[in-house]
Amino acid sequence: DYAEITACDLEGEGVEFCAREFQALPVHSRPDLREVSFPQPFDLVWVGSLFTHLPQAQWLATLDRLISLTAECGILILTTHGRCYTSLLARGRRDITGNIDVPSLLGQYAADGFAYQPYLESADGSYGVTATSGEWLRGVLERNRDVIIRAHLEEAWGLQDVLILYK
Repeated sequence: DYAEITACDLEGEGVEFCAREFQALPVHSRPDLREVSFPQPFDLVWVGSLFTHLPQAQWLATLDRLISLTAECGILILTTHGRCYTSLLARGRRDITGNIDVPSLLGQYAADGFAYQPYLESADGSYGVTATSGEWLRGVLERNRDVIIRAHLEEAWGLQDVLILYK
């Protein structure tokens, strides 16, 4: 085999599907990714629709963990909500988000470049909608000398931006 695939998610059914259909190594995740063991560093890490749902402290901890799991000369690809997403919300589009306080999300985003609003039905407030500006992302990554930004592609995965990092 040319490559080994590891499938990791909180939802076990999806992990088992990937193991069965793609012969992926199944890894059942935990809300705190720092609590999950992985067998080796990865040459390529793809993370879709995770950073679009995390509070800032968990967002930053997850990024750090994924960078640590990326092999030297490896690629980390992740998706975020950015300008397109917040612009649509500001113009009244409501079919693209869950049950959140949209005005608060937009206010935080405008003020800080990072905004998180929990879903109203989230009992502990740990899961919701996150938006990050390109400027905020660059600021975070400037502090992490282990990676460089290869691309920041707005609206490249549906309404989500794609960030490609090289370690």
